[in-house]
Amino acid sequence: MFCYNKEKGIGTIYILVLTVVMVGILITVGKISDDFIMTNYLYIAAVIVFIYQGYYFGVSTKMEYILREEYLEIKLFGGLKKVKINYNKIIEIRADNSFIKGIHLLGVGKRNFAFGRFYINKIGTCRMFVTNNEKALYIKTPDVIFGISPEKLEDLKAKLLVKINSVETIDYTQRKAIPLHKDKYFIVPFLTNSLLLFINFSLPLYLYYSGKLKVEKMPVTINEQFYPIKWVSTPQFLQSQLLKGVFAMLIFFCIYYVSHIYAKYDKKTSYWYMYIPLVITGSLLFFQIIILKNFN
Repeated sequence: MFCYNKEKGIGTIYILVLTVVMVGILITVGKISDDFIMTNYLYIAAVIVFIYQGYYFGVSTKMEYILREEYLEIKLFGGLKKVKINYNKIIEIRADNSFIKGIHLLGVGKRNFAFGRFYINKIGTCRMFVTNNEKALYIKTPDVIFGISPEKLEDLKAKLLVKINSVETIDYTQRKAIPLHKDKYFIVPFLTNSLLLFINFSLPLYLYYSGKLKVEKMPVTINEQFYPIKWVSTPQFLQSQLLKGVFAMLIFFCIYYVSHIYAKYDKKTSYWYMYIPLVITGSLLFFQIIILKNFN
């Protein structure tokens, strides 16, 4: 067993500063706003940003590469998470010291470092654990390419080549790609979001035209005690709900097409993106039901 520390880089400081700035802005704007719904959106966004950035901050600080008997292990968070690359799955390895250029799929990165999933120019779709671009080693497997940056790169590379040559490489058959519209991991959030959008549009329309909106005025802004801040007429309330539905639908279609584009590089990333409009539409519907229940 041979252990290698990560090469030092600027990634940890960059992620820390970016996280503090982004979370600080979201919380500050949330405190200024007197709209309960908007404030909650901002606070939820701050929590999501903190968790997302915090994960990659943890990756950048606690990372180690270990050559074991049958596989290369990337140890993260002091061993809480481990990524294993079997030697018999490795097709090719190559060192590279150029700037990291390509498409940012999911993760955090700049030209000098990258953590997460990226499509790197002239290399391909990669799971990146690269703290310093000047010492980057790319390891190609049938499913994905791994990027690492150990301190003693040449030593790890030499030992890794010996390990690879001592095992029999598995002959893999390329699996047939499943179209997104037939992929259950994509179609489930797609159909769920479509259903929520339909309810978001149809519920206020049904209540209004069936005469079940029994009040002349409805609130469009409430505070944390659910006390109305701004009242409007029932038709104006209906209009505001429909506009919010249109907003959610536009985000849904934008993310839908972005997911199709990203699926060419990495399908798992496209699955994650489809949950963004689902959260937005679901929260809009939740607050819509709360207002209708309390003020109708």
